[in-house]
Amino acid sequence: MKYLLPFIITLILVAESKAQTGSLQIGPVATFFGKHQNAFGGELIGNVSIQKNISAGAGIQILSFNAEPNLYIPVFATFKLLLPANKIEYFFHVDPGYGIHNYNSSIFFYGTNNSFHYDFKNTGGFYLGTGAGMRLKSKASPYINLQYTLYHLKFVTNMTDLNESKEYIYTNKLFTAGMTITAGIWLHANK
Repeated sequence: MKYLLPFIITLILVAESKAQTGSLQIGPVATFFGKHQNAFGGELIGNVSIQKNISAGAGIQILSFNAEPNLYIPVFATFKLLLPANKIEYFFHVDPGYGIHNYNSSIFFYGTNNSFHYDFKNTGGFYLGTGAGMRLKSKASPYINLQYTLYHLKFVTNMTDLNESKEYIYTNKLFTAGMTITAGIWLHANK
């Protein structure tokens, strides 16, 4: 994981630097799930124009959930429809990808009749963000985006009865959704 993250960021930056009509988005991310659950972090997205008002690219977010101890890192493709107005450009996007997440913990429970060993493993999975935003038309312009985001998490509990050497595995797959706000600077190669 520690080598994958710099590789992905470098890949986005190199691809963006080679594009003649590309752009780069960088800024903070905040996702709100309700009931005091949230996630905060940052994003880096590289876009390349493929037609007059259509762009595609790749992005990465680094998020810290208040309900999960480790980082959740979505790596995604992005597809944008751009609608230019006078001094503002509106955009609509869909960002399918994969959320990288890994958390392991283990506990022992010793009772009067039985003893158990529990292994907990949480992993990531499918990621989807879709929404709309706006930015000013300039070489380095501020942007703001509001999107619906879907995160997939998989929870596996492996319980071993130490007295009887029996193993029980419980798996729970969870899709959690939230409203995400991103804002930052949108840098253009040729404006």
